[in-house]
Formats: sequence, C-alpha cells, structure tokens
Amino acid sequence: MSARAEETSRILTLTSKIDTQVSTTVARSHDLAAVMDMAERVYEGSDGRVADPATRDVLAEALVDARAAVEQRVTDTPPSSVTQASTLLAQATHIENSLDWATEDLRAAVDMVQQSQGAQRALDSREPVGNRTILTSREGS
Repeated sequence: MSARAEETSRILTLTSKIDTQVSTTVARSHDLAAVMDMAERVYEGSDGRVADPATRDVLAEALVDARAAVEQRVTDTPPSSVTQASTLLAQATHIENSLDWATEDLRAAVDMVQQSQGAQRALDSREPVGNRTILTSREGS
C-alpha cells in the first residue's frame, strides 16, 4: 500500500510541475504570437523594398516554423503513471524550448529584412550614375 501511495505522491508532484510548465509554455506561445503578428506585417510591407530578396525568404520560412511551434500542445489528460507524468513534463519542456527558438529565429529574420530594407532605401536615395558629373583632366591645364 505504501508503494502505491508513494507513486500517487510522485504523480501529483509531477502533475504540479507539468501544470507550471504548461502555464509558462502558454505565456511563451502568446509572446511568439505577438512576434508573429509583427513579423507578418514586416513581411507584407517589405515586398519589393529589400536589397536582398533572400531575406524575405528566410522570414517566410521562420514564419512557417513559428506557426508550427505555436500549434504544439501538451495533452490535458491527467497522467496515470510516474513514467507518463515524466514524459509529459519533458514534452512540455521541449515545447517551451521550441517556442523560444522559433521566437529567436523570427526576430533574427525580421532584423535581416529590416536591414535589407534600410540598404534598399540607401540605394534608392543615391543619385543614378548616369546623372553624375564626371571630372576629367585636360592636358595642359
């Protein structure tokens, strides 16, 4: 009987840790969703306005990965064994890590696109080469 009580106690302890981890993961998921909204605006507003179009491809890929990360869920079925509870806790931890990585990747991709937009604005503000005065020297002057 005491072995069963000990297992029940361990399951309850792990379940409490799972609940804490899930709460943290939900908060991280909301943070990522906010970053995704901003990244989607940057992506939509950068079409044709970047010096390097490949930066937009990186951002598009990061958005796809972020959407997949946000869709991850831990089952809400209570664990029936210590092994199952440990597995669920590990799963919740892995999900949190993937949300953090997706957020980092998305922010880095947004930065790349914004830098490329800045480079394009700098290029657009330059005077075209055809309109520049070319200085030459004359012999004897």
